[in-house]
Amino acid sequence: MPDDYPPQEHVLRDLGIWTEMGGEASRAGLIVTDQMLGRCGSLSTGVLGILVDVVAGGAALAAAGGGWIATSDLGITWMAKVDSGPIEARSRVLRSGKTTIVLEVRVAQATRELALATLAFSRLEARTDYQSGTRIAPSERFSFANDESGLRDRFDRVAGFEVVEESRGHVELPVRGYVGNSLGAVQGGVVTALAAYAGECACAFAQPGEVQTKDIEIHFLAPGRRGPLRTEARRLRKDEDGSVFRIEVVDAANDQRLCAMATASIGPF
Repeated sequence: MPDDYPPQEHVLRDLGIWTEMGGEASRAGLIVTDQMLGRCGSLSTGVLGILVDVVAGGAALAAAGGGWIATSDLGITWMAKVDSGPIEARSRVLRSGKTTIVLEVRVAQATRELALATLAFSRLEARTDYQSGTRIAPSERFSFANDESGLRDRFDRVAGFEVVEESRGHVELPVRGYVGNSLGAVQGGVVTALAAYAGECACAFAQPGEVQTKDIEIHFLAPGRRGPLRTEARRLRKDEDGSVFRIEVVDAANDQRLCAMATASIGPF
């Protein structure tokens, strides 16, 4: 990954995410557009996952006080739907230890709470000039968007998700700079989006109708560096209002290395 991360064409730019790094209590937001909506007409859990990963990552970096960090766990619970307008995510550090930093992120639209997320980050040694560089000054607002950015199609298509076999939640994602992070792997929020999308494909095949991921817990086990990343979803339980799926994400060109495991609650939303 180049030291001028993110590159000029990147998912963070096309989502129009802004950040305000106020130390361990960082803020970030975006404006919800039609291209960001999921199957039920609400902001997709995938886009939300990218937003909360960005804001929590900024706060984790501040808490680390040096070095670098990588997402190890991410959990999201939806409380209300949102289909348009600006939303804002605010982070709070729950624990900052020698090896792990744990944060909570609350997402809202004005005074209406939309979602709650919990994330854990592993502390890493800085390996590139970008990772060792000076961070954005506290309270300084920064937008990833540039003059040419913006989603021109549905988020899943722009990201590069390709459905191979809907019934089993087989979805592929090429590894490229557009969805990468500063470590040269697929960004954690994008992996979350891929897992949620794969589970939704399998759920929609099993129970026809509009479904969306309502809750997801994902554990990051290894970086996805070669690609394509491939998913498989297995239904664990069927309830009256949806199903619970287990989703695996592997790096196909790296001996099917297991990159992430997710458990998602999916159904009408």
